[in-house]
Amino acid sequence: KTQSDSQTESANQSQVNADLVNDNDENTEQPINATEQEAPADVETFEKTLATRGENWTLWRVTVDKKNIDMDVNITAPLTLQFDTSKKSYSGFAGCNNFSGTYKSSGESAFDFGSTVSTKKACSAMDLENGIFQAMDKVNRFGIKGDQLVFTSEDGYTELVYSKAI
Repeated sequence: KTQSDSQTESANQSQVNADLVNDNDENTEQPINATEQEAPADVETFEKTLATRGENWTLWRVTVDKKNIDMDVNITAPLTLQFDTSKKSYSGFAGCNNFSGTYKSSGESAFDFGSTVSTKKACSAMDLENGIFQAMDKVNRFGIKGDQLVFTSEDGYTELVYSKAI
């Protein structure tokens, strides 16, 4: 190599190094990865929804796989659902038995009732109660429609609709 060739290579390498430094500077100004960003302040989480709408609800309608469950049965108490957001737990009455469990929620609408435990009394409202429990197993999101708290399955075929308890 001649001295001129070596100087040219050295100058070219210096330019490459300078370009790398400039590229790195540009990369440091790139937006943070979306997974690292915090959720917007106006995201309506399940807990925020209950804080503004109330924690006590009465069943209005239940549909399992597009089939409306008959709610015109003789029951001894209202069909209720209560939440304790500090413990992420719920409890209620399903027609024959009391039930309870702990839920999981995330983001704007993801919801899971998790495992539900109940007392084991038999009564004339067992079809209704079984429908409620089947729906609780199938739903995976929540939303508010007017004054109602609505839990739905991903396909929309299963739905639990609750009205705010008075």
